[in-house]
Amino acid sequence: SDLQVHAIFQTVRALLWASMLLFLINYMFAILFTDVVNSYLSDAQIAATEGPMLHKFFGTLQSSTLTLFQSISGGLSWADAVDPLMPMGWLWVYAYCCYVAFSLFAVLNVMTGVFCQSAIKTAERDQEMAVQNLLLDKEKMRYMLRKLFNKLDDTNTGTLTLSDIEKHFDDDEVRALFETLELKATDAWTLFQSIDHNEDFKINLEEFLNGCVELRGFAKAVDLFALRTQVAKVREELKPISHVLSTGTLRPPVYTHLSL
Repeated sequence: SDLQVHAIFQTVRALLWASMLLFLINYMFAILFTDVVNSYLSDAQIAATEGPMLHKFFGTLQSSTLTLFQSISGGLSWADAVDPLMPMGWLWVYAYCCYVAFSLFAVLNVMTGVFCQSAIKTAERDQEMAVQNLLLDKEKMRYMLRKLFNKLDDTNTGTLTLSDIEKHFDDDEVRALFETLELKATDAWTLFQSIDHNEDFKINLEEFLNGCVELRGFAKAVDLFALRTQVAKVREELKPISHVLSTGTLRPPVYTHLSL
């Protein structure tokens, strides 16, 4: 996803520093093994019998570096690199094992931890940025709604009536603002009725802002739940009336005739 790609790019710096640390450790051990092996192979008799394998894995600085990297990355079996070192003494076998253990259990784990920590921090910053962008979008929307309100309020009274909305409802600029704000209104009366919550047939700026924010976009699960709750409440209130009508216990009014 986009978040994962962004997190990877943000953690490149930490990954480069950790890789540099691993390279320095590999390079120092490569110098050590190359120097020891070349000193050991200075004897012509030893070089003739044991030289090919030692020279293959540790004969040069480049081959030593490659051998040590392959040993911790799964490219080479430990036995292939350790067997040629055994005639030189167990000290160098243990040195090789210490390098592998230190690199695998310490350096690589630290690299993984640094990489993950950097990715977590990046994700947290992304969440903060998402919240900030949401607030900015909200402020931008309120600014556009104020612009729309001023466009509809020709008389500058600070309130809108049904006639004000009807007069500008088919205006291309007003329709474009409605579409930009994702306000789906089929006619002026429906829009006015949806925004005028107190049913005083007047809409002030604050009422217009709050009403348009509620109408923006498609209905969400919370909106549907609130609608179901209100419908259930109305149904419970209508049950006594429905019972009275179904049983026929509703009595007609009694009129008394007054004699003149």
